[in-house]
Amino acid sequence: RYFALARDSTALRFTVEDAAMLRPRGKHLIFASRRFNRADGGFGGVIAATINPDYVLKFFYTLNVGERGIIALETTEGILLVRRPYIEEYIGKDFSSSLLFQGMLPWASSGVFPMRYQIDGLWRIVGYQRVEKLPLVVQVALSRDDALAHWFRTTLLQAGAGTLILAVLGAMAFVLNRQLQARTRAHEQLSLTVRELESARVAAEESSRVKSQFMANMSHELRTPLNAIIGFSEVIRDALVGPVAARYKDYARDIHSSGRHLLGLINDVLDLSRIELGRLELHEEPVDLGKVIDDCHRLVAERVKSGGLELAVDFPPDLPRLLGDELRLKQIVLNLLSNAVKFTAAGGRIVLSVSGTADGGVALAVADTGIGMKPEEIPIALEPFRQIDSALNRRYEGTGLGLPLARTLAELHGGSLDIASTPGQGTTVTITLPATRVIRQAA
Repeated sequence: RYFALARDSTALRFTVEDAAMLRPRGKHLIFASRRFNRADGGFGGVIAATINPDYVLKFFYTLNVGERGIIALETTEGILLVRRPYIEEYIGKDFSSSLLFQGMLPWASSGVFPMRYQIDGLWRIVGYQRVEKLPLVVQVALSRDDALAHWFRTTLLQAGAGTLILAVLGAMAFVLNRQLQARTRAHEQLSLTVRELESARVAAEESSRVKSQFMANMSHELRTPLNAIIGFSEVIRDALVGPVAARYKDYARDIHSSGRHLLGLINDVLDLSRIELGRLELHEEPVDLGKVIDDCHRLVAERVKSGGLELAVDFPPDLPRLLGDELRLKQIVLNLLSNAVKFTAAGGRIVLSVSGTADGGVALAVADTGIGMKPEEIPIALEPFRQIDSALNRRYEGTGLGLPLARTLAELHGGSLDIASTPGQGTTVTITLPATRVIRQAA
């Protein structure tokens, strides 16, 4: 069979053979085969190699999947190559009609889904991953009871560890920033030579680069377990694999909310690190600014309502299209609206407006009746990881990245961010995009 499969295709093929003389201790052998051609392009033969399934099984049994867990290695056509626990009659069987191959694998190369197994009637949470550059799929299934027995404690520990790491990153960034400022003042006071100043500048830039690289790497590492936390909490919250006690639904809802919040903070840190490293590129296309505003309005509507606020939107019906990155423009507007909601007390009002500028550009403004800022506090609010110390501020979580990210993303579009604020009366933040970003419609 391995010869026939490889003969008709130049791709690497996997199968199992019931070769009685070659079988180790009664098990099937895994065959990997590939066709090779002669110099004239004609069929030259088949190269084949055998793999002892015991080597794969030894590795499988080093993994902790519980007493009722299953690990399987299959081809992308659904042929089972090796399985833990090992059942000889299943080896080489075609499972292409299963939910994994019919409903999941054609749409995504990896994922998690619940499935009830016919062999024992147990519900299991199944995770799968297609092997890169090989026609193979690894499937890991944990019984629902085993998965949920330790899940709650593990996810809390992971969320706590993620929060601690972010706090450490923020503290490191703050300390590094203070150290850089102290070093600059010391250089000015001691009147260092031009060469020493240049050396200090290079050292400071390298320190900032290392900090940004570290933060970017840690943010990437944190996103993988956080996505798992969010995914499994959705499974429990929505009772996708069967009935769940109301108390555990509440726990799952809290874990899901905390995970989404933490993932948002990690994404902000990652965006800031990419910007500082010069790795954030805009995906420019014609953007409907009215749609961007409507989408952001819907995203904050629930928070506005629960906070007892009024949100008004004012933009002309003939708003021109812009050349820009739609995702980053949404991020700018959403950050400004979130800040306004955060620092405006119940009964306050927020106005989002768009207008043209004298030079043909576009100005987008978010005005609120919140706590406001003093003139000397505005530069602090525009520094990453810095926040204005006030009674209202201390009541809310945050990393101080909203305004700095909005300003940097506006500058990447060739625009600017300006703040006008009065303590106790409110704040107006205006994003101005140049005329070169405005797409004029032909007459």
